Amino acid sequence: MEQRIKEIISGHVDIAINIDAIKNGDPLEILGVNSINFIRIVIDIESEFGISFDVDYLGYDTYNDISSLVDYAKSLQ
Repeated sequence: MEQRIKEIISGHVDIAINIDAIKNGDPLEILGVNSINFIRIVIDIESEFGISFDVDYLGYDTYNDISSLVDYAKSLQ
């Protein structure tokens, strides 16, 4: 799941990202994630893994880094 989420993120940002260089502690902002493409990322994660984010967890500022996003997505499986 972690690798696939990194791939999803890289597909929605405007900068080129080497997926293998992304670390779990990397803040979403340094990867080029903003509030608009974050919603697109969430939609793709939900579709890919058959999960549904709670409305309280749709805020871009809810996640400090990739690991917090991955951990939340895993908790929904």
